[in-house]
This record gives sequence, structure tokens and C-alpha cells, in this order.
Amino acid sequence: MADSTCTCELWGRETCRTCKPCSIDGCRDIVKSRGWCNKHYLRWRNTGDPQATTKPVYSTDLDRFFAKVDASGDCWEWQAYAHLGYGRFGYQGKSIQAQRVVWMLLVGPIPEGHEVDHLCRNTLCVNPDHLEPVTPEENRRRARLVEILSSYQLSKTHCPQGHPYAGSNVYLDSVSGARRCRECRTDQFERSDAKKRARRPA
Repeated sequence: MADSTCTCELWGRETCRTCKPCSIDGCRDIVKSRGWCNKHYLRWRNTGDPQATTKPVYSTDLDRFFAKVDASGDCWEWQAYAHLGYGRFGYQGKSIQAQRVVWMLLVGPIPEGHEVDHLCRNTLCVNPDHLEPVTPEENRRRARLVEILSSYQLSKTHCPQGHPYAGSNVYLDSVSGARRCRECRTDQFERSDAKKRARRPA
């Protein structure tokens, strides 16, 4: 239904965006995004079809798990709900950290009293090659070491090539969170392009 506070019809104007109805036939709810109301927009976002009436059915927990993962890169990025930076997945009737679930599904049981540490330091990663079960004490020791190394890295004002870590020349690595030099990256791309051009037949 149109928003009761809208006066479009009263003033003879076309329906405004705030009270425009959903584009799905028979639906009169107000548009949220992409021409759909909130209900149809969420159906599209979750299933790819704004008119889907049921959730996808998965034959195994593994299929259901990897429907929420982007495994296109070196780190397998968790794409669904996360809490305090860690993915969460409903497994065996409980909400469990995603890195623990993927280890149990693909590798095996986690030793009692152990935590699953991210060797890549990307807490949304669920690639078992980037994970390792460790004791809580070892996990805390590694976290402290990362803090020490981070403080050391932040004390640097220039990259190894002498370019300043300042302004538009510095950016953060999307995986490690470390500072990177944009000028060095540009030089690297240019050298790579030059090598490719040199290999091309005349």
C-alpha cells in the first residue's frame, strides 16, 4: 500500500519513489531497492530470484556451508553472518565459528580444548590450509606477537624502496591488513606489462 503520509495523488503528481509499489505483479508493498519491496529484494539477495518462495535445499552440511563461502581467492572468504569478526554457522543445533566447522567437515575432529587459529590472520577465512588447531595459550602468544610486529611496522615511515607511507601512496592489504606502497605496486604492474609485451611476437 502507498505511504499514508504521501500527498502525490492529492496534488495530482506521479507517484514518488517513497511510495512507489513493488514491480512484482500483485505486490503493493513500497519499493526498497531494485524496484522491489523488502520481501522480494531479500528473496533475490538470498536466492537470486525475487519470486522464490522457498529457501535453497542442500543435501549435506558441506554444501550448505560452501553456499556461504567465496573460494575464488587464496583465502576462502566467509560471506554470511559474522560476530566479532568471525563467521558463524549453524551446525549440529548450535551456532559455531565457521573456521571450526570447516575443519571438522574437511579435516577431522578438533583436539579437546584447542582453538582454530588463522595462520593468514584473516579471521573470515575458512581455507583449512590457512588454519591450525592450537591451545588457547599458543593462540594468545601468536596474537601478542602480531601486535608487536604491527607496532614495529607502524613505526616505519617509508617502504623498502624509499617511498613514503603517506597520503594517497599508502593503502591497506585486503587480506593481511598491512600497509602497502601504491607507487611500488604501480612499478610492479608496469614491469609485468613490459615483460608480457616483450614476449609477444613482432
